Amino acid sequence: MSTVNRVETITTKRNMTNSDKREILDEFFKPSVNGRLPHGSIIAVSSKFEIDRHQVSNIWNRYIEAEKNNLTVNLDSGRKGHSGRKRIDMDELKKRIRLVPLSSRTNIRSLALALNIPKTTLHENLQNRGIIVHHRKLKPYLTVENKVERVRWAVK
Repeated sequence: MSTVNRVETITTKRNMTNSDKREILDEFFKPSVNGRLPHGSIIAVSSKFEIDRHQVSNIWNRYIEAEKNNLTVNLDSGRKGHSGRKRIDMDELKKRIRLVPLSSRTNIRSLALALNIPKTTLHENLQNRGIIVHHRKLKPYLTVENKVERVRWAVK
């Protein structure tokens, strides 16, 4: 039986920085001849950097595509701005609040219910971005007659 040297493939993927990707490209430039890689260089580089061979291949393919189109190679992951919690557009939220009748804007709970968004999300936007909830006056202003009556009662 013959023994075959197998390169152990790395199956875990990790998030690489642009400098890591640049190092991988630099590693490719050493053995490449006229933009062509020798056989087995992708697996060799992937084992050296301990990343999946598909990640290494994608980096090299991005470089080749950029070279064909005479562009600078973009090694960004593309995650920036596309990951994490999606923010609510404030202009759209203000327009939606204006469409809600004043009677439904008396407190955060009723406004959130009318807008169909979570109460905490609305509360954060009210605090951080200056959206004002309409509050009704609990008591009407005192008339002159009521003021005089209160003074009479207090003097007794």
